[in-house]
Amino acid sequence: AKLTYRGCIVWHKTNPPPAHRAAYMPSCEAIVWATKGDKYTFQPWSNAGAAEAHNCIDLPICGGNERLAHPFQKPLALVQRLIARHTDKASVVFDPFLGTGTTLVAAAKLKLQGIGVEMEAKFAKMAKTRLAAL
Repeated sequence: AKLTYRGCIVWHKTNPPPAHRAAYMPSCEAIVWATKGDKYTFQPWSNAGAAEAHNCIDLPICGGNERLAHPFQKPLALVQRLIARHTDKASVVFDPFLGTGTTLVAAAKLKLQGIGVEMEAKFAKMAKTRLAAL
């Protein structure tokens, strides 16, 4: 895809699911940041010394009314934070693995256009329901 690696962000899950075997709890996920070409959007930090500028994001996993039936669902706060940092008002957000639609919900809340693709009919239906509720 000719992407240029820009770095890694770590999502530290502040409430990880319990380990069901003798192993460490899966409390972190890596998020690779890459761009196509040298031109990309990166919104400036309002406070470069604040936690928002770190490459480690501390947020809980989905819970309560946000949690749907998808096994890899990401929290809206995480996706919205990443989209806000890497888009501008002219951006169109594309998610080729839509799942329950968190990316498109985040884009809509940020007043951005979004396109998503999901192969599983039950997840596509959940995404449509979430978007219709906005």
